[in-house]
Amino acid sequence: MGLGRLFLVLIALLVAASPLLAKKGRDDADLHKYVYMQDYEYPGMFEKNLIYKLIDENSNWRGSDTPRKLAQVRCDSAKSALQNQGAWYGRLDAKGRCVDGDSIQWVVGNFLNFLGQENDVDSQ
Repeated sequence: MGLGRLFLVLIALLVAASPLLAKKGRDDADLHKYVYMQDYEYPGMFEKNLIYKLIDENSNWRGSDTPRKLAQVRCDSAKSALQNQGAWYGRLDAKGRCVDGDSIQWVVGNFLNFLGQENDVDSQ
């Protein structure tokens, strides 16, 4: 998935969520269901602070061997994006530093859990 495509997907998610957020009676306690919030721990099969990378065009994710945890990322732009947005597009070496080369999609497990949550937002 290219950076442009990911950007469009994220924008589409925000646009789709905006009417839901505006529903009368909606309170901030439900906000985490519609907008990714890095401080909220989303339930799911992925470990919150582990890093995963996209391995094919079918949205299959694999845990990164190195860096394995968010704390091991040394590249400031990657670490900031992963902490705040849950995702980053680029290339990391085994020590978690940004390097030149073909970029790939990286996410934290908490973001994958957010994407996979099974909340029926229309019924709320």
